[in-house]
Amino acid sequence: MAAQNDMIIGNQAFPAFRADLNTALQALASLSWGPTEPTTKYVYQLWADTTTGFLKMRNAANSAWIILWELSKQGLIAQDCGSIYAADAEASDAYVISMTPTVTALTVGQLLIFKANTSNTGACSLAVDATGVIALKKKYNSDLETGDILAGQDCVIVYDGTNYQLLNPSLTLDEKIKVSSNDTTAGYLDAKLLAGSNITLAVGNEGVNETLTISGNTSTPRSGVSVTMDADEDFAANVTEDIPFDVENLDVANEFNTTTNTFTAANEGIYSVFLHLVFSSLRRTHGNSRIFIATTGIGSISEYLSLNGSGIYKADVPITYDFHALMSLAATKTIKAQIRGGSADDGTISSMSYMTIVRVN
Repeated sequence: MAAQNDMIIGNQAFPAFRADLNTALQALASLSWGPTEPTTKYVYQLWADTTTGFLKMRNAANSAWIILWELSKQGLIAQDCGSIYAADAEASDAYVISMTPTVTALTVGQLLIFKANTSNTGACSLAVDATGVIALKKKYNSDLETGDILAGQDCVIVYDGTNYQLLNPSLTLDEKIKVSSNDTTAGYLDAKLLAGSNITLAVGNEGVNETLTISGNTSTPRSGVSVTMDADEDFAANVTEDIPFDVENLDVANEFNTTTNTFTAANEGIYSVFLHLVFSSLRRTHGNSRIFIATTGIGSISEYLSLNGSGIYKADVPITYDFHALMSLAATKTIKAQIRGGSADDGTISSMSYMTIVRVN
């Protein structure tokens, strides 16, 4: 079964005209759902593909379908900057994943998450669908070391245009590392290296080809958060309100509180904050609505909603707004997304909105 129509009402007698019109209206109301594409296609036409389970939109050239989101799930499929998940099934350092929908091309800054089937034993690569085998690096251009990836680990990666960067390597200094020297001066090595937090130094062969054992755990857990909204949220004029991101898709270090809509940094570092807002309606009269990334200790970063003109905006295709910021946070500092309607501005934020936070150093 399907609800589809060529959207052309021909000259015909009244009963047939009414039946044809009802069929067209039913197709429009139900997004032309069906297991196969509509026979007659139009630019920007929507189609609920029940075979693949995706809502699709026709492109501007009317030559192909663009995948928008899954029919059975809440939220947009955003491979360019959202969190997309798949599992690897390989038994080597050449990891392979297949995404749904299929990734046909990579974009700089594209974020992916995959579950590793095995622990790595050295330098690694990753193949995503048919985009080719690409090296997996850390710290910009360093090969992975044994144990950077553990079996069953959810690996957060980003494509930098050349390589994939692993943002959450698991390598720690739990195992002892031995340093040796041919200098015969007593205390040479321990004079050159100082113990720090969670680091222990032990000198051997004092004065005769000294050895220095370093043990401890100096790794800093990476941060990775992806949150969405459970329902649409209205915002009012002249009121600063939290944007209620209350659904966690990913929280690597347990840093996001869905009750207070607050991210608390577990460690000091530089954080990449990406906010994707979808407005199902927006009244913009004076144009002074603002979006805030509110932080403790260092004030807030904010931007005006950069929509041209004024008036009431309502559309079948939602209005989207992207906001990206790099922020330096000390441990325990917080982040929350807020919106303030202008003096005569209000609207509704769609549950298709999302926010991602990643510590990048």
